[in-house]
Amino acid sequence: MRVADLRKELDDRGLDKTGNKAVFVVRFAKLCLSRRRCYSVFVSDCWSPVCVTGSKPSPRTAHTLTAVDEKRVILFGGWDGEEYLNDLWLLDVQKKMWTHITPSSLLWPQPRSLHTMCTICCKDEEIKVLLMGGHDGSVMKDCWMIDVMRGSSEKD
Repeated sequence: MRVADLRKELDDRGLDKTGNKAVFVVRFAKLCLSRRRCYSVFVSDCWSPVCVTGSKPSPRTAHTLTAVDEKRVILFGGWDGEEYLNDLWLLDVQKKMWTHITPSSLLWPQPRSLHTMCTICCKDEEIKVLLMGGHDGSVMKDCWMIDVMRGSSEKD
């Protein structure tokens, strides 16, 4: 499906025929996420559905989706329309499988949206990301380093 054809499928509010909001975030020009569906982009303007296995993150907005390497991305936090979130998910793009990362310590970033995150260390069994700021009803100015594979974090 081409992007132009996909746009024709949406009404003026960005809702598809089933009433789901179509919001796309692109990483590596391979994977796109919508509120309820995944799409893959292999040609500049061509989209096709992707079947993703495993439990999946809940629908959300104002989250981060951070590239780890060519085969993995992580999702953190956001807003689901009722509450701020602080859950962490790892998506293996090759296996098309989500994994929920459970915090291993009580020290964990507060729920938030509109934050920034970047990868600072990436090895096969070690992924560290830096999380900065965000919004939880007020502007946040904290900074965290999260060890994704261990489910642990440190606050600056």
